[in-house]
Amino acid sequence: MHVLFAELSPDDPQRMDARYLQLSEFWNELRTCGDSGATTWEVLDALETEITECLYRNPPDIDRAMSLTARAALMIAGFTEL
Repeated sequence: MHVLFAELSPDDPQRMDARYLQLSEFWNELRTCGDSGATTWEVLDALETEITECLYRNPPDIDRAMSLTARAALMIAGFTEL
C-alpha cells in the first residue's frame, strides 16, 4: 500500500484564497450582526484597519491578518487579558 501526502504550501493560491474568504466572511458577518460583544467598535475598527493593511502588503501578510482576526474574536467573546 502506498500513501501519498499532499499538502498545499503556505503560498498556494487556493490556500490563500480560502484564507482571504475566511477573513472576509468573519468581518462581513460581524458587520451584519452589528454586535461588538464584550468590546467596542472603536477597538474592532482599529483591528480591521490593521488587517486590511496586512492584506494590502506585497506579499500579503495573511498569517498576521488571521492572528488579528482571532484576537478580535476573543475580544468579542470577552477575553480581554490578551
